[in-house]
Amino acid sequence: KIIENFHTGKKNIIVQDAHNNLYFINSLGVIQWKKQLKEPIISEIHEIDFYKNNKIQYLFNTPNHIYIIDRIGNFVERYPIKLESEASAGLSVFDYDNSRDYRICIPAKNKKIYLLSIEGNTLQGWNFGRTETIVSNPIQHFRIGTKDYIVCSDQNNIYILNRRGETRIPVTKLINKSKNNNFIYEPAHG
Repeated sequence: KIIENFHTGKKNIIVQDAHNNLYFINSLGVIQWKKQLKEPIISEIHEIDFYKNNKIQYLFNTPNHIYIIDRIGNFVERYPIKLESEASAGLSVFDYDNSRDYRICIPAKNKKIYLLSIEGNTLQGWNFGRTETIVSNPIQHFRIGTKDYIVCSDQNNIYILNRRGETRIPVTKLINKSKNNNFIYEPAHG
């Protein structure tokens, strides 16, 4: 992942090697820090502001853990967090109202979709049951007007949910979606 330093405008890199070592490399090519992880990263590395103090941390997951690491290579409090079931895809991070009140959404091999607070707590009010088969892509979020749409698919179904995990739009027809394609929202023109 290429990271831009907002203070200097220079680019840094976060990269993981074949031995699961995570490196932060500065714009001069110097390794700033190295962190050993137990497994490979399977998600995008998301930049978040965990403390809401305009300092960036990095959020990502491996098959069995969620991590948040700060800019100097330290784990943020309570992290890493062990997942209840192995992740079936990379996590997604939602900031519904651009208030830095982040939500972590992660599909698991037990066919559940977990919605967590940024502190790693299961959110009360999330009522989604299970998917029919395993979700193998990150969950997506769309904001249309004042409504949120949480969208994912398994092998046979498309799920369009609200913030509580309830069906917002039922999809009754079988729609074959390629594993490598994401959903795209295109507003109607006219």
